[in-house]
Amino acid sequence: MPFDGKTYTPTPVVVPMTGRERLRVLADFLDTVPPHKFDIGLYWCRSSACALGWATKIPAFAAAGYRLDADDVPGLNSNGNKAFEDAATFFGISNRQVLTFFGTTPHNPRDITGRQVANNIRSYLAEQEA
Repeated sequence: MPFDGKTYTPTPVVVPMTGRERLRVLADFLDTVPPHKFDIGLYWCRSSACALGWATKIPAFAAAGYRLDADDVPGLNSNGNKAFEDAATFFGISNRQVLTFFGTTPHNPRDITGRQVANNIRSYLAEQEA
């Protein structure tokens, strides 16, 4: 109760979103991440500063089960070995698209920024809508 001296923490309401909607939300969020706090990370995204790590900071995503595990690996309560598979499931995209957006590839050099990842996501969504 509000007057019993205990802190009240409301249970987050999970609003269903499609994978496309989640990608749009992530792109908008990544635009706000300062470049010095963004790191595409290692191949398996063992970094809370990569795009998938930042996705776990979005309250709606965390409420839907997308969060960091004990080893700072983002996913759907995975053991860290399925970060990209979990991302494919959560965002409704192929494993190849996950690698294209979130992995360190020639398409995503190590020094890519969150804004650049956001623009890649938006380009993909625009192509899918055309």
